[in-house]
Amino acid sequence: MTKKEKRSLFRGFLAVLILACVYAGILVWQHQARVRTVRNEEQEADQKIALSLSPDQIDRISFGKETYVSLEKNGDAYGSPEDPAFTASPKRMAQMEKDLSNLEISRRLTDAGDLSKYGLDDPNLVIQVLLKDGSEHQIRVGNHSDSEKALYIQVDEDPDICLTRIALDEHFAGDLNALAEYEDFPEIKAEKIRVIEVLKESDSFRLDTPGDSSCTVTDESGAEQRADVGLAGTVQMNLSNLSWLKNVEYHCTEPEKYGLKEPAAVIRIGIASGENQGESGEASLSETDLVIGDQDGSGNYYVCLQGSSQVHTIRGEYLNDLVKGRASDFWSRSYSFVSISDLDRLEVSLDGEMHTLRAVSAQGSYTDDDMSWYVDDTAVTKNEFTDFYYACVSVSAQQRLAEVPEYKETPALSLHYYLKDGTEKQLDYYEEDQNFYTVVYENGSKAASTNRIYVSAMIEKGRELFKAASGRVEHNK
Repeated sequence: MTKKEKRSLFRGFLAVLILACVYAGILVWQHQARVRTVRNEEQEADQKIALSLSPDQIDRISFGKETYVSLEKNGDAYGSPEDPAFTASPKRMAQMEKDLSNLEISRRLTDAGDLSKYGLDDPNLVIQVLLKDGSEHQIRVGNHSDSEKALYIQVDEDPDICLTRIALDEHFAGDLNALAEYEDFPEIKAEKIRVIEVLKESDSFRLDTPGDSSCTVTDESGAEQRADVGLAGTVQMNLSNLSWLKNVEYHCTEPEKYGLKEPAAVIRIGIASGENQGESGEASLSETDLVIGDQDGSGNYYVCLQGSSQVHTIRGEYLNDLVKGRASDFWSRSYSFVSISDLDRLEVSLDGEMHTLRAVSAQGSYTDDDMSWYVDDTAVTKNEFTDFYYACVSVSAQQRLAEVPEYKETPALSLHYYLKDGTEKQLDYYEEDQNFYTVVYENGSKAASTNRIYVSAMIEKGRELFKAASGRVEHNK
């Protein structure tokens, strides 16, 4: 190898060595830069956390301004040294523990000067945390910074003022009643309700809803009547939608303050379990008793579950129909329906005349091809007959009457149904006023107000029917 070749080889080796050293230097510089970045990030992160306490460290949390609420930790739950009956809401305490475990700040003010500018000379809220090791921490909460939507705070002995977006003033607030753990309202499914019993000083009643299209209502004397299915369904739905509007007191020792010592009503709800059955084979019932007290200024009722010392409120509109109602309010308003397939004949008294209607089936199938329609043995068309008949059997009452009026005059319209099973049904309509007729039915034992429009339609269609039948008689002559 010549000297020139040796020099070229040495220069190449030297260049590689220099490059290796430069590369190694770059790697060292990058590593140190990463270390510095991590340290800076850790320092910045530390600067953003004003307090970090593990929930396992906490022994007691106290907060307030002039008076303080103290909550002591016992296992996973918080109680009160002032009241052994108190248990704090797990949800509320979890929020407090979360705030204390990561009290993040958005900005730090050093040498801020006059504390009164931040509301920290006389804090709006002071939070004190006692740890199991005996050490203590304190958070002083001042005014809101509207521009940054944050709170001014000071933590422990740190002279700096910090800004936090954590809503400490909302999370650390309320008395024991606001912080307590409350019972949930029992789950009630509308279709499972079988009994609704309303116990009151007067006008107690009971609704039985067997789960089909029938239901009954029984008054306090024991008299039972058919109940309006629609109204009963509305009550069932209202009960299934019940929930506490507001939790008022977790351990009430003076129920008379809320009218619960002598309640306005006790609503007993019998719910079919759908699983267990009694000796009769019917589904057994579980009962929920709701005690109803006075109403607050907004019309909501103070309530409690039977045997519970917790007081709540429920919206008045869900309970008014029961608390202020009577058995007669739930009486069935349906009285007129008679199936045409059950009809033997219908005697109609109108305008001083009596007419007899029959629908005759040749094959017993009650199809249009098999049916013949008669008024006083005169054949009429199906439409003429059914226009009147269905107007008569599709009427419902506007309002049931508690007492049956006595009438000396002849009814404006009288319908006397004779059924194939031998039973009868008579409806007598008397003119009441310009808006209503009174109908008397069930052998004169019941009465109701019916809208004048419906009765007028029956009378008009009846006159049209009887005129058509009379015309055919004259024509045949």
